[in-house]
Amino acid sequence: MSPAIKIAIPSYKRSETLCKKTLHFLKSHEIPADSIYVFVVPGQRATYEAAIMRHHPDYLPNMCEGRPGTAGQRRAIEDYFTAEKIVCMDDDVAGLKMMVPLPLAHLFSECFRIAEEQKCALWGFHPSDNALSMKDQATVGLSYIIGSCFGMHTKYLLDYPNNLTEDFERTMQYYRRDGRVIRFNGVGIRTKYFGVGGLEEFRVNGAQEAAMHAFHQRYADFCRLRVREGKPTDVVIQTIAHRRIDRPFRNFQ
Repeated sequence: MSPAIKIAIPSYKRSETLCKKTLHFLKSHEIPADSIYVFVVPGQRATYEAAIMRHHPDYLPNMCEGRPGTAGQRRAIEDYFTAEKIVCMDDDVAGLKMMVPLPLAHLFSECFRIAEEQKCALWGFHPSDNALSMKDQATVGLSYIIGSCFGMHTKYLLDYPNNLTEDFERTMQYYRRDGRVIRFNGVGIRTKYFGVGGLEEFRVNGAQEAAMHAFHQRYADFCRLRVREGKPTDVVIQTIAHRRIDRPFRNFQ
C-alpha cells in the first residue's frame, strides 16, 4: 500500500465486531497494521485494546481518541488527517466483492489515482455485494457514497448536522464543492447495515424519520424521500452521470 494511504475506522461499542470483521478482513489482505487508525470514544479504549489483544495480538492498529456520535467520529477523523488521502471503513465490513479481483492495497491506490484524474476528492463503492446490481463501471458526477467504505482527500471541513445523515451530507457537500464525486460500481461492500451499536444507538423515537426529512429539505433538488411500510424512512440521492468509465480497472484485467 502506498504510504500516503491510511485507513480510519470509527467504532462505538463494537470491539468484538471490529476484531472479527474489519480487522480480520484487512489482516487477511496483508494491510499493514500501522496504516490502520481506530477511533474510539473516551472511556472505551481499554475495552478495544483488550479485544484486539485477544483476537489479533500480532496485528495492533493505532488507537486514536474519537468523539461521541457518528458525526463526532467523522469530525475527529477529519481533524486528525488534515489534507491527506484516507480510506474510511466501518467496523463491520466483512469484505469487498470485486468484479475485477485486485489486491486490496492496489484497489485503494487505483481508486485514488482514478479519482485524482477525474478531479474528484471523494470516491466510494456500490452499497451492496449483490452481483445483479453491480456493474464494472465508474460513475463521475453525483452518486450516493455510502459511509461503510470510501476514500477521500480531507481538504474540506464538513458540517455534520445529524448522526444519521453523515454519509448523505458528505456526498452532497463534496459534490457541491467539487462538482463531482466518483463511485466504482464494480466493487460491492459486504456488511449488514442494521445491528447492535454504531448508528443503531441513534435510531430511536422517530429520530431516523426526522433526520431524513431535514436532509431532504436541505437538498430537495438532488434527492427524494423513500417511505416504506415496516422500514425506516430514508432518502435516495439521484444519480447525475457527467461521465461513465467502463472497466475502470482494465489495466489489471
